Amino acid sequence: HDLVQPFLSGIASHHAGLLPAWKGLVEQGFQAGLIKLVFATHTLAMGVNMPCKTTVISELEMKRGRVRGVLTYNDIMQLAGRAGRRG
Repeated sequence: HDLVQPFLSGIASHHAGLLPAWKGLVEQGFQAGLIKLVFATHTLAMGVNMPCKTTVISELEMKRGRVRGVLTYNDIMQLAGRAGRRG
């Protein structure tokens, strides 16, 4: 499978289109230090505590219902400042 080799190399993605069991495996692997790089949607950053050293925000807009809107200061702090993150 296309996701397995990167996972074994410490790289994974996390988004709503993945099976819940795979998302759980990515979360557990990251928390155990086996996954070093996770590409994720803002829903992961806002909803799951996965402490990391660095956060890259690739877009300054986020979908809000049917409308796209610019991220607010609080959105950015939530995305970049999840509990447990260093730096």
